[in-house]
Amino acid sequence: MQQLPSPRGPAYQLRVEDVVTLKADVTVVCIICSHEAPIDMLKLAAQHGRNEFLGNIEDKMKCGKCGLKGMASLKIVWKADAT
Repeated sequence: MQQLPSPRGPAYQLRVEDVVTLKADVTVVCIICSHEAPIDMLKLAAQHGRNEFLGNIEDKMKCGKCGLKGMASLKIVWKADAT
């Protein structure tokens, strides 16, 4: 069976620690059913480690609505510096 190319672009080159340190809001979106859910980055760091690439974590995520695994896309919204 031929493997289909990933529907996402290249994997994020960011690590969990980068997003936690730089204070971003992260949402996971299922590219099949469009279900969205916020991600607690501190819990993600505890589960996968602070040095794991976000692109690798996407492949492991399972949608809470349709149940498909590996169809996640992470949306990262960087918070503006309040200084």
